[in-house]
Amino acid sequence: EEARAAFVGAVSRAPRPAWLLQGAHACRQVADWDGAELMEAELARQMADGGLSLASGHCPSPFAWLSTPGATAEAQLRVARNFAAQFEGSAPLPERAARDGERSALRIGLLSADFRDHATAHLMAGMLEALDPARFHLIAYDYGPPVREGDAYRQRLRAVIPEWVSVAPMSDLEAAQRMRADGVDIAIDLKGWTQGYRAGILAHRPAPVQMQWLGFPGSMGAPWLDYIIADAVVIPSGAETGYSEQVLRLPGCYQPNDRRREIGETPARVALGLPDDAVVLAAFHQYYKITRDTFALWLRVLLQCPQAVLWLLDGPASAKAVFIREAAAAGIDPARLVWAPRVPAAEHLGRLGQADLALDAFPVNAHTTASDALWAGVPQVALCGDSFVSRVSASIVGAAGLPQLVARDAAGYEALVLDLVGDGRRRAALRAQLRGTREQVPLFDAQAFARHFGMGLELAWARHRQGLPAAHIDVTG
Repeated sequence: EEARAAFVGAVSRAPRPAWLLQGAHACRQVADWDGAELMEAELARQMADGGLSLASGHCPSPFAWLSTPGATAEAQLRVARNFAAQFEGSAPLPERAARDGERSALRIGLLSADFRDHATAHLMAGMLEALDPARFHLIAYDYGPPVREGDAYRQRLRAVIPEWVSVAPMSDLEAAQRMRADGVDIAIDLKGWTQGYRAGILAHRPAPVQMQWLGFPGSMGAPWLDYIIADAVVIPSGAETGYSEQVLRLPGCYQPNDRRREIGETPARVALGLPDDAVVLAAFHQYYKITRDTFALWLRVLLQCPQAVLWLLDGPASAKAVFIREAAAAGIDPARLVWAPRVPAAEHLGRLGQADLALDAFPVNAHTTASDALWAGVPQVALCGDSFVSRVSASIVGAAGLPQLVARDAAGYEALVLDLVGDGRRRAALRAQLRGTREQVPLFDAQAFARHFGMGLELAWARHRQGLPAAHIDVTG
């Protein structure tokens, strides 16, 4: 709320592009859709007039832009390129000597702030454990906050990543020099332009091959990145022009998952504030993902399905007041909105078992939220759009063996949800399918993912060794 108020005051005096976009994002965090839409409209006008440039010294955030309704992949690339241009003065390090061809394992540098109990670690821990250490030597370049005592994910990552380097106290140049001294062959940015990014480290070109993966669902627009790791759903063939990177496509889903994720006990519905006889629609999205149109669609479902309740993540009181007000205005008892407090991951996965169906958000889809639901045995509906960030759920749901739960437009999404709410037998069959195949579907096969991931790294490295430029790569097999 304080950030929102500060940005409203700032843009009323100086409507700079970066302030407008960050202000709109702050508004969306508290469901102030009117404020967000006003700022986004002014930003769109300035962009149409050529107002997006480094000359102003204010670069709109690529991450905030991802959640702006109507932003195309091409527009996302434009904003990302403008933001990345801040680092054009980061001189590349001198070209390193040729790698010793006899050295067997590729040295893979992983750059992140999230080697801890965080969604990124939840997703990738199992895959990293499955990578062949004889072929890939992992090095963690960590700039995250202090880790609490007993962090199980930190312990798992420590066990599988043999080298750790704290780059938090280093400058970008110092961190890049350390990566160069460590002989990193392929550097992978796991953070992108998300909060706390240190993308400027790779702007110095410490590694011969550089990639981005998992943290940022779109192009970074950064000339120092050779590849974006994706799949054929999030970046289909023919969509490559929306990305500055070359596309390294993995089979199945670009997002790994971990079969060792603990699912806690499932409490009784009454303990969760849920009616025993309701159809529970789970939508555990961060509030900035819940747009006016998305929430209106959910309310239309509730209006037509009196047996349904909407299960939302607890959040700021001001935002909850908006949701309650909108429900009442639509003729829906606000008691049909149920708030779930934030709890540890295993406890959350356990309580998810009481949901009947998980709902997607748009244009920023459910990402880890979707794989959480599926791992807990809850059918996830997906709405597939045109950009990476709006195609993630479709990729996840398809890799879970449920392509029939992917809708291609809002009308199809609404119709699919209505059909599922009204058809208990179909929901039960989907739950049975999920629970019966969870250990076999590609989405949760960390071993297969590690094999394909490793093949992709080796194919990219082979091109470099042959003196060839980066190019689109499709991993098969």
